[in-house]
Amino acid sequence: MSLLCECSKMPEFYRCLPNGIKKNLPGVSIFAHFFQGPDELNIDLDFDTLLKLEGRALIAKCKKCEQHWYLELAPEETISEDFAVKLHPEQNWQQFDPVPIKQFLTLLAHNGFGQKKCAWVGCDNYALGSTSICLQHYGV
Repeated sequence: MSLLCECSKMPEFYRCLPNGIKKNLPGVSIFAHFFQGPDELNIDLDFDTLLKLEGRALIAKCKKCEQHWYLELAPEETISEDFAVKLHPEQNWQQFDPVPIKQFLTLLAHNGFGQKKCAWVGCDNYALGSTSICLQHYGV
């Protein structure tokens, strides 16, 4: 284990996706740095939990540099993150809303919007590039 912190090697936010899903999303290879977690990059991050939030979400702090993170744990309740965002010192942890960042990552993963409209009846939004539904109906 390194004595120096490796938080700085991580992007401001990232989402880990299973390999089976990654290969079916065209934008994941183009914007790969947003879809690689610490395990894939051989980076050792060590967190203390500060606050458990709703569901699998929590606020954590790096034990070495004290960088604060918003984390959502992988569904199998392991200690690995499924989604992570570096929090800035001035951010209010309890009011942090991860949805806009998740929507941005969803747009990247699907390589933006396509040319067709959403398949939902009555919806005039454009569908994501690699699916037939729009961002609103995708369920981020």
